[in-house]
Amino acid sequence: MKCKFCNEEMPERGNFCPICGGDNSVQAEEILIDPDGLIIESDEEMDEANQLFEEAEETAEEEFEEPAGPSPALKKARLVSAFTGCVAALAILGIVLFAGISGNFSEDGKGWDVSKLFSWIIPRENNVHYKDSYTVSDKKAQSKRENVVATVPGAELTNGQLQIYYWSQVYEFLNQNSYYLSYYGLDYTSPLDQQAAYSGTGTWQQYFLDAALNMWRSNVSFAMMAKKNGFTMDAETQKEVDGIRASLEADAKKKGYASADAMLQASMGPGCNMDDYIAYMENYYLGYSYFASIYDSFKPTMEDINAYFDANQEALKAESITKDGSYTVDVRHILIKIEELKTDAQAEGETEGETEEKIDGYTKAAWDACEAKANEILDQWLAGEKTEESFAELAKQHSADGNASEGGIYTGVKKGQMLETFDNWCFDVVRKEGDYGIVRTMHGYHIMYFVDSEETWITQTRSKIINEEAQKVVTQALEECPMEVIYKKIVLGEVSLG
Repeated sequence: MKCKFCNEEMPERGNFCPICGGDNSVQAEEILIDPDGLIIESDEEMDEANQLFEEAEETAEEEFEEPAGPSPALKKARLVSAFTGCVAALAILGIVLFAGISGNFSEDGKGWDVSKLFSWIIPRENNVHYKDSYTVSDKKAQSKRENVVATVPGAELTNGQLQIYYWSQVYEFLNQNSYYLSYYGLDYTSPLDQQAAYSGTGTWQQYFLDAALNMWRSNVSFAMMAKKNGFTMDAETQKEVDGIRASLEADAKKKGYASADAMLQASMGPGCNMDDYIAYMENYYLGYSYFASIYDSFKPTMEDINAYFDANQEALKAESITKDGSYTVDVRHILIKIEELKTDAQAEGETEGETEEKIDGYTKAAWDACEAKANEILDQWLAGEKTEESFAELAKQHSADGNASEGGIYTGVKKGQMLETFDNWCFDVVRKEGDYGIVRTMHGYHIMYFVDSEETWITQTRSKIINEEAQKVVTQALEECPMEVIYKKIVLGEVSLG
């Protein structure tokens, strides 16, 4: 049997030609196909063809409504149809032209398997697996950036903003698991939409997309709750948020980018811009600050702790929380980091002193200078109010440790957790609140301030109570912000991670 339109052989019992897509059940004059319209000569035309297919598919899913007339997209592709049934016929033609017809024949090879032919128009489940890949060209990512892809009562998420959340999740995962990527089976040099995630329920792209949407919901729910309750950020945090734009513009200039938008798009995808990033940061800072204030407000009394422990002894025991006599300490410190000192002769390139015996890799002179600086700062504290608060301020100014911005505080420190000399000072049996001193480790000299100690079971039980209370707040915030996602509208621009 030959097709009435292209004269090519086709299945005896089939009506649709696998070559040109013509419907042989109607007269040839009823369907006109311009052969030139089937030739895709450029990526741009391919994008247009894909756009046609998506529009036809979406139309078919929306209750199969009969169109009033041919859409501009159909005219553009020059596919003219005179059918009088439903728009599904156009969808079939589209799938023949752009998706192929492989697998649509019946098992006996004598005709079409109608169930397979029409299976694609069955509405897909609206979840993260809606698309096998959300990656699109840079051009399309830019054109779709304003499309709303998710909502909660009172807030909307656009494709542009989603880009920020998505790539933030990717970078955070890569940073936190840099040594374990091979274990997780993630190759960041290959497209994420082509790799199965370790969870076994989709691709890595789908995994990070799901995490990004949940992150947005969490951030925006707490940000709206903060506004609802009249919460405002502290002056220091607000100043940091207000300076984001200027900071990014300066950073972009320093790195040689034409603009801050260009720098953002290089790392966060072509579908985002500065406004999207600022919206992301504002929600994050406001939501995080509000949640932190709530978390810090939970202060269980010893009566609360004892009651909780007595009521949950078996469950706590299963988590190794028992009254075994162990305890933890809270301590502040100021690290004066050891640095090698060079003599004038060494600075001029002479070899004198190179054979001098070193302690932990540094000369005695360097250690003496480090200790002198530590004593100088300790004397400065002793000459002042000698309070924990004043010690914390000096830590912010002088400590070389990563917790300097937090006043040098370490909480819940267990015996054996720190370097030996540091640990010995903290867990000396004579140690009491307000004690101070100086100890040396391989990193330098530490000015110490002892805050408090507590039995381990008390610390752990208090933490359990606080976390449970915090979880109630999280649950409430999310319940007040049910999220609806339109997965078919989501597009993601590509960023090279390799």
